Amino acid sequence: MSSVKVGNAEIVSLLDAPFAFPYSAAYPGVPADKWEPYKAIYPKSWDSSGNWQTNAQAFLIRSAGQTILVDTGVGPGGMGGGPGKLLEQMKSAGIEPGSIDLVILTHLHGDHTGWAVHEGKPLASKARYYAPEADWNLLGSGGVFPPKEALAPLMEAGKLELVSSEKSLTPEVTILPTPGHTAGHQSVILASAGQRAIILGDLFNHPAQVHETTWNAGFDANPEQAVATRSRIFDRLEQDGSVVAAGHYPHPGFGRLVREGGRRIFKEL
Repeated sequence: MSSVKVGNAEIVSLLDAPFAFPYSAAYPGVPADKWEPYKAIYPKSWDSSGNWQTNAQAFLIRSAGQTILVDTGVGPGGMGGGPGKLLEQMKSAGIEPGSIDLVILTHLHGDHTGWAVHEGKPLASKARYYAPEADWNLLGSGGVFPPKEALAPLMEAGKLELVSSEKSLTPEVTILPTPGHTAGHQSVILASAGQRAIILGDLFNHPAQVHETTWNAGFDANPEQAVATRSRIFDRLEQDGSVVAAGHYPHPGFGRLVREGGRRIFKEL
């Protein structure tokens, strides 16, 4: 179980499931030769067949006596790499679903919402769920969005709040709109005792994108907006040295954006 301290708070990385895609399918607009310099920088992002090796990860924040879950992985159905193991990971971290106070969904693609509802009920029975309103309206539209009924129990149980702007949930945790990957995509800022971290959801999917901000995954709904958001956020993160937590990076997904050899890179912690 991997974690980082951020001031008086902690972020724990929870690996739900690994999976892989051909680079040509995941990043159709990026020629194969453009990836070559990054094989040495990020070797864990390639599997033995040359595919993009990635993960579905969730993050658990312990802050000011509260337990906050950010994203919920692929769920029991899996995504080509077998069933998700989020519940096992949580148990190893000493967390029962019923002890979670808040659940934040960065966006509503199926690999981030898979455990949000379990056996027809909200997984975290006492928690308030926060999801982007613009994404909620796209449920059932196909692609990587699940059907509306998959997440409907959150609304039916009165546990769901739809978010459309920046929102502080606690004195240390704030939701920040970072649209582009989806219309409502949001990231999570943790600020504690003068230190900062940000959980970026799918603002970027591959570590090469911290330098190659114009590279889009095929899953980005609005490529131009995704590029603009990445450029703005990455410039800020490089300057302020915040800890970055990235769901699709090699586990545990913690790092900082720094300059090395003329490139901005994701430097693992």
